[in-house]
Amino acid sequence: MSGTPIDPAIAKPLARYDSKQDVGALRAAIDAAGLRDGSVIGEPEVALTVARVRVADWVAILSRFKRDVDPNFDFSRKPTTKVQPPGPLGLQYMPGIPPAQVKDPATRKAYEAAIAENDRRIALFASMRELMALHEAAVDRAGASLRDAHHSLGLPVADIQAMLAAADITSADRDAVRQAVGSP
Repeated sequence: MSGTPIDPAIAKPLARYDSKQDVGALRAAIDAAGLRDGSVIGEPEVALTVARVRVADWVAILSRFKRDVDPNFDFSRKPTTKVQPPGPLGLQYMPGIPPAQVKDPATRKAYEAAIAENDRRIALFASMRELMALHEAAVDRAGASLRDAHHSLGLPVADIQAMLAAADITSADRDAVRQAVGSP
């Protein structure tokens, strides 16, 4: 069960997310994972295979949140909109001045580094906020989708629970999805 492949429709956006940290691609994977919820397949063995792939899809998605969301991220430490150029008191420039206007090369280099670090912090702040919001939605959708895999496709709850137990996801996500699916 642990070697169940994921759907190529999920693997492709996850690969794009992994390579470019494109949160939109992660959102696309989540949307694609829920597209077939509610479908019924008449052939029991095919239905079980499709259901196991669905579990593997959600595990692959949720594993990205475990890897990329910092549960201790401090949103109270917002990056600044304009960086204060460094320099000795009395020779400081106004925040946000273009680096080219800083005459001293060492001060300009330090200012450019501070701008680059602040830009990195702005991107991280925005990405973490977006990931955390997307994470909540993904856990909810995973629970509903896997509950559907049991009801519509006939995958035993015990099989779902076993795949979740072996998954590299957070214990909180595992517990939330298990609770949504129900007990065997």
